[in-house]
Amino acid sequence: MEIVKKKSSENYKGVPYVTTLLSTSLWTLYGAVDPDDGVLIVTVNSVGIASQAAYLLLFLFYASKERKVKYLGLVVLELLFLGIVIAATLGVFHGDLRRTFVGVLCATFTIAMYAAPLSAVRNVVRTKSVEYMPFWLCLSLVVNAAVWFSFAMLLKDYYVLVPNAVGIVFGSLQLSVYFVYNTKSDKLGVKEEDLEQPPNQLAS
Repeated sequence: MEIVKKKSSENYKGVPYVTTLLSTSLWTLYGAVDPDDGVLIVTVNSVGIASQAAYLLLFLFYASKERKVKYLGLVVLELLFLGIVIAATLGVFHGDLRRTFVGVLCATFTIAMYAAPLSAVRNVVRTKSVEYMPFWLCLSLVVNAAVWFSFAMLLKDYYVLVPNAVGIVFGSLQLSVYFVYNTKSDKLGVKEEDLEQPPNQLAS
């Protein structure tokens, strides 16, 4: 992992880790209220929570003080929101409405999760460098979306199907941008570290 090697989160984006953590947490709740296929959804997304929490901790450990405060604030807000959702799910909604409520939230935040890495596209286009667009993150999101899309097609679960169809589109776009600008850098013989670094105001 580049952040660990460099001992700095530099201008890497922390938003994808935060949104993915929230998305996997909501999907775990969705699986818990799904009487048919909940076990698989809970199991997979529990692993997702653990992995994203680990990535986020590493990101925060190597982040500047200012960015630590910013992202810790987002995590606290995320936990508060998750608590409110759980309370509403268990206390306000019942029967099929409970699954509908959580399913709509999951679909919404999954789309946000897939859209989050798009924030790095601006830096790539501006600097003509793919240094701050993690290839493996983009690829894993596309693969993840494709697997869950196939799963949803078999079960006809539209709360899972729709956001992952969007994820395939967004992920493919990010990979296309990556390959276009990675190829351009190679042809020009430019090393990524020699390219102008994005200004601080572009970091999030």
